[in-house]
Amino acid sequence: MSDSVLNTIEPWQVWVFKAGVAILPMILLGVAYILVKKYYKIDENRYNEICKELETRRSNVEASNND
Repeated sequence: MSDSVLNTIEPWQVWVFKAGVAILPMILLGVAYILVKKYYKIDENRYNEICKELETRRSNVEASNND
């Protein structure tokens, strides 16, 4: 039964399947990599700012929970 189904698949359908499973994800992964490298920049100063902000927020939450 599966042979009869496989024989009815057109070549363009195989190409679309391959593109959807392999080619498109590779392209999107490349785009994501470029965007991360270009826009996601955390140096040591920015990292320290984030850590301080998180500590401040944690302190505020703990203070509000104790009230």
